[in-house]
Amino acid sequence: MTDKQQHDRDIEVATALGSINTSLISIDTRLRAVESDLKSVVGTVNRWKGATALMVVVGGILGWLANLFVRSTHT
Repeated sequence: MTDKQQHDRDIEVATALGSINTSLISIDTRLRAVESDLKSVVGTVNRWKGATALMVVVGGILGWLANLFVRSTHT
């Protein structure tokens, strides 16, 4: 391989490495955005889990009171 060919090959490799580096930076930026969005989604899901448990408890109490009321009106 001549010096000119080696130089051209080195330039091709450097260009390819620069392109790969740019792609990796872009992927890293998007990954950070996804991580941020995921934290937001996890927070929302955790709040809904708590709200669901509260709704089940309130529904159970209301059902028990309704059942108690219906029984007392039929006896």
